[in-house]
Amino acid sequence: MELRGQVVEFVRTQIAIGEDPYDEIVDDTVDYLTGEADSDEIRRLAEEVADAEFASFLVEQRGWPEVTDSDRLTAAFAELDRVGIVARENFACCQNCGHSEIGEEFPEGEAPFGYVFYHQQDAERGANGEGVYLAYDGKDQTEVGASVVRVLQSHGLRPQWDGSPTQRIHLPLQWRRRRTGELAVHPGAA
Repeated sequence: MELRGQVVEFVRTQIAIGEDPYDEIVDDTVDYLTGEADSDEIRRLAEEVADAEFASFLVEQRGWPEVTDSDRLTAAFAELDRVGIVARENFACCQNCGHSEIGEEFPEGEAPFGYVFYHQQDAERGANGEGVYLAYDGKDQTEVGASVVRVLQSHGLRPQWDGSPTQRIHLPLQWRRRRTGELAVHPGAA
């Protein structure tokens, strides 16, 4: 794939994930594509593409429903947190790191019933239309998985899980993370 195509693909995904501001997306694009071309060339192209893609994304999100699947997922994770299942979105770079780092998220002095997360690679898949896979574990892994599924369903989502503790929960969804405030700022917005 030519450089412009790589920049467009990376920038679109990062904008859709919805967590990083314009400047950080430009910097991450340069880091991601280091070695593909001169860094200054990548930066110029990343700034141009990111500005145009931000503008397009912000227009598109105006037509979204008031509550999106992404909003439902965030609300479900907040509920899971409240009922003793530590729930984190876009957590860690991969599943192995997520499992090893999630303990740092546990409330001090408490032993939660379990945890659930999806990692950065899952967020990228979600932003690209493939849904997310949820990793989970706990005192009773099967019961943690079943609890996660019930809460997701109560928020209007349709998780897919065979009930096996060895399988991650697949959550097909239409990924729509709104960009507001600082996350909507880009040079063309001025």
